[in-house]
Amino acid sequence: MAAQLLEDTAFDRFLAVAREKPFSQKLLLVFAEKELRSADDMVGDVDEIDDDFSVKPLMYIDKTLDEVSSFEGLLEDSLKSGRAWDLLYVTVADVEKIDQAQIDQRLEVMVKVIHQGEAERFLIFNALGEVAQLNKVGS
Repeated sequence: MAAQLLEDTAFDRFLAVAREKPFSQKLLLVFAEKELRSADDMVGDVDEIDDDFSVKPLMYIDKTLDEVSSFEGLLEDSLKSGRAWDLLYVTVADVEKIDQAQIDQRLEVMVKVIHQGEAERFLIFNALGEVAQLNKVGS
């Protein structure tokens, strides 16, 4: 993707605000893909199938703010895994108040919450770095 397409995304603005905080933070990131639900899984009118999807977490990682320079850099790094993704779920942790074991546990909880369709407590960005507005995010 061209750099000018990804300049000043909502994610980049989020990073700028996070960097202004007086304490060190880690970003907890879960990358996920959207999948259309099958007609057998649909409840209600079949015409709704275009809008009804589930979210499947693909991978997760924690990074310090220093390790994430921009959305474009994060996108490039994430695609090195070989997995394309649609959604990025983000929360932050105060590095001084949490250890790596607790961060790993929080990431695993994030994945479970996303599977349960209750991820409104996280910031959600699309693959262009803009805030995603999701109505149906259950598994």
